[in-house]
Amino acid sequence: MAGDKVEDNLNPIGRIFSAASVLVCTPHAIAEGGKALRTIATDTELGAVFSDAGYGFFRRATETSTNRIFEAKP
Repeated sequence: MAGDKVEDNLNPIGRIFSAASVLVCTPHAIAEGGKALRTIATDTELGAVFSDAGYGFFRRATETSTNRIFEAKP
């Protein structure tokens, strides 16, 4: 649940997710040779990844307080 701006993530969940990303997600992506999406992956950044992979449709389908569910179609 990343906000597009830093100040959107200055809450307890945003701080935990940012820390987890720095310690786990980003190093793992780099180690596996994948694309590291900075500390927080926004909808815009994820949409670009799907677009680069050949998907023509991408949207946030739903969300909870801690998760985002996306729909993507070729």
